[in-house]
Amino acid sequence: MRTKNILLTTILMFFTIVLVAQVSQKERKADKFFKNFSYTKAIDRYLQINQKSLHVKQNLAEAYYHLSDFTKSEKWSKEVMNTTGFTPEDVRRYSYILRINQKYPESENMMNKFYALSSSDSRAIQAKNKTNTYPNIQRDRNQFHIKNLRMNNPAEEFGPSFYKDQVVFASSRGPKSPIGRQWNGNNYPFLNFFRGTEDENMELNNIQQFFKKKNRKWHEGPVSFNEEGTYMVFTRNNYEGTSSDKTRKLMMFSSEFKEDKWTKGVAMPFNSPEYSVGHASLSPDGKTMFFASDMPGGFGGIDIYKSVRTGDTWGEPINLGSKINTEGREAFPFIDYKGKMLIFASDGHYGLGGYDLFLASVGSSSYGTPRNIGFPINGSHDDFAMIIDKDFTKGYFSSNRPDGHGDDDIYSFKMLKPFCKPLKGTAKDKNTMLALNGVSVSLFDKDGNVLETVETLEDGAYEFCIDDKETYALKGTKDEYSEGNNSANMNTDADEVIADLLLAQAPDFSLYVVVTDRQTGALLNNVKSTMTACDGSFQEVYYTSANGDFTEALNNKLNDNVCFTILYEKAGYESLEKRYSFILDHPGQYNLAEQLVRKTTGGIDVVPPRDQPRVDPDEIVINPIYFNLDRCNIRPDAKVELDKIVSLMTQYPNLTIELSSHTDCRARKKYNQVLSDCRAKTTLKYIQSRISNPSRISGQGYGETRLTNGCACEPTNDSNCSDAEHQLNRRTEFIIISQ
Repeated sequence: MRTKNILLTTILMFFTIVLVAQVSQKERKADKFFKNFSYTKAIDRYLQINQKSLHVKQNLAEAYYHLSDFTKSEKWSKEVMNTTGFTPEDVRRYSYILRINQKYPESENMMNKFYALSSSDSRAIQAKNKTNTYPNIQRDRNQFHIKNLRMNNPAEEFGPSFYKDQVVFASSRGPKSPIGRQWNGNNYPFLNFFRGTEDENMELNNIQQFFKKKNRKWHEGPVSFNEEGTYMVFTRNNYEGTSSDKTRKLMMFSSEFKEDKWTKGVAMPFNSPEYSVGHASLSPDGKTMFFASDMPGGFGGIDIYKSVRTGDTWGEPINLGSKINTEGREAFPFIDYKGKMLIFASDGHYGLGGYDLFLASVGSSSYGTPRNIGFPINGSHDDFAMIIDKDFTKGYFSSNRPDGHGDDDIYSFKMLKPFCKPLKGTAKDKNTMLALNGVSVSLFDKDGNVLETVETLEDGAYEFCIDDKETYALKGTKDEYSEGNNSANMNTDADEVIADLLLAQAPDFSLYVVVTDRQTGALLNNVKSTMTACDGSFQEVYYTSANGDFTEALNNKLNDNVCFTILYEKAGYESLEKRYSFILDHPGQYNLAEQLVRKTTGGIDVVPPRDQPRVDPDEIVINPIYFNLDRCNIRPDAKVELDKIVSLMTQYPNLTIELSSHTDCRARKKYNQVLSDCRAKTTLKYIQSRISNPSRISGQGYGETRLTNGCACEPTNDSNCSDAEHQLNRRTEFIIISQ
């Protein structure tokens, strides 16, 4: 395999090296050459072995693959398949080689076999769902005009990056002499930075080293720059040492242009001697970076990550998720000038062979389904490292296709027509017509399948990339709003299609329940009220306040039919279960009033045995405990109150308590629900660990749904209340429910 693949696959070999306890001297020698990337010497030793093991056949297939002899790699891959002990991964790799050799039906047959052995692998699932779609990817849509650049030579040129009026790239061009340093994998010199000036035909002229002080004795490149050309991030081998498996991993370094020179490279905080990071792509302002890595915790061989820079510090890497990354290799990301499109190379998504280039839309917190860019950009060999200008009209990519000048070459391309037709729109409030952020916008095909989902930013804008003339449906959803819907017919000569979404604020519906004593009319507090949906879709528990009531918001729409039962329970009273069903025909509050009957002497004895202590719930005061902002740990002042509860429950062993935990409003509802659940669990753990029967206390979180004052924030998550007022809502409350 070419150097650019070795850059991130030194520990992720194309075929797994199987360790065998007893091997011949020739095999041990061959393995040593193989591990040092001396594939020609390794092949020579392996071929001298008469009885070739599965391990030998696997390494022969891989060695030929690295040397771009795909015919012989296929031959030995087939031998692997005819040897006892081959693995599901061997099946997939055989399919991979067949695809490079353009034997697509045979490749798909092998992927079907791989699916039967590894049905949960995303690559197997994609292949199963896209059977016989390769002719569509191979079809030339007259979208691109590509050209191999004159500056390419028999060595390697790849990984272009725009730099002012120049293009910087990685290359192994240089002297091949007995004293020149060469890499075992292809016997070319190690990679260095080079640059060329772009002319009107997109040829790169006046090729020279970018900056000699940046070119050192191991691999260097690729590199990415901010738009001003004053900040760069580049890839380089680890010069300080090797990993535990004795290989030199890739690291990334940043440098700034100050006082007419580039500063010394600063290592990224997430560099490691045990895994590689590289192939950076910077946003125009240099504050967001996409890159590739085989760091632990990913989805497979190599994943794409994102990091955001605050000041001079780069944040923790964020994996782009399963929609972008697969169990295979995703690398060479490129984010376009507007930050709306991500281009990357992958051998895990469905393609024509080797690395294929894919395009995915970028939302505020999600990514669209990757789309194969297709022929002639993609072919049966490695196509990767694409960049495109800010006007989305031209650019460069890298490929090792057979008609090139040598190994990896850089090709220019011009757009004869756009990648796709933009489907644009803005999500707005139907009443105010102001833009809405945080709207989840989904795109549906004619069969109702969700194709992509993105989330709007502050300007409310969303955009999809459509490459056919079908009609699509759009749906936007946001908390506290009714969904907005629209459709878009792409069968038009217009350069783009506009389809806005209007979302109306959902009317407020609430349920107000008051419970009284039937005989006296007194308001009953601490009545446990268990509400259950008629269809069983939810169950919630409420307790009446000192005023004998509780209120709950209803997350429904106008004219919805609501149906539920409520079971009312209180010590000393007969239980009551009522079923309610009504239509929400107007916004506002819906009132329910119920009465409970005291138990008579013929009922259940409510007097405990003489030897059992008893407590009157109305005579005991249990104070709430409070939490710091965005925290769920128990504060020292809260421990004092919790210890009182522990003492009380120890004194009265039949006492049962239920707690409810809450937040203030200053975050999204879903987040606050999670935070309140954490507060409930932390409080429960503290008490349960200190009493003999932990089941006597239970509870849950209610998020921001039960504020004690008027400090509501929706829909902006902002409030004019003081922190002291918000503090009253960050609490856990306790209710005695039985004794």
